[in-house]
Amino acid sequence: MSFRFWYSCWAVIVFLLMCTRTFSQVHTLMEDRSLRSSSVTMKYRLFVPENYNPQQKYPFIVVMHGVGEKGSDNTIQVDREDLASTWIADSLQNRVPHFVMGPHLSWGNTSAIEIVHSIIDSLKREFTIDTNRLYVAGLSMGARGVFNHRSTFNSNGESGAI
Repeated sequence: MSFRFWYSCWAVIVFLLMCTRTFSQVHTLMEDRSLRSSSVTMKYRLFVPENYNPQQKYPFIVVMHGVGEKGSDNTIQVDREDLASTWIADSLQNRVPHFVMGPHLSWGNTSAIEIVHSIIDSLKREFTIDTNRLYVAGLSMGARGVFNHRSTFNSNGESGAI
């Protein structure tokens, strides 16, 4: 085989490696947690602000992943897209420390939203969360989750972003 052939093969391999998206490791900055609700267990990741002070109230952000991040490993929902990492970034946390929670859905329906809300309620009991600054953000299937969350729990004054 000629030099040109091997050179072309290597060029294709290098190009494919450059195009392959590497996933972040943001899950390593977040606690691995789960909540059991009736017959279903939902895994989620939780970022607790550095130097958490129970005397201070903190904003709380829920990031809901898209359909491509469904599963059960409890990492891909925060690693694949930049939704969680944006909120965890030091530049933002240094200005306004806040919690970030990323539930890992293996299905997408209103019962999943009810469990997400149960997680939020349990975290409100565990931490000093400012209930006037609770935000829900999502993309793709997670955007639908934001709509479902807002329509089901709108009376709580929570804000949503898609």
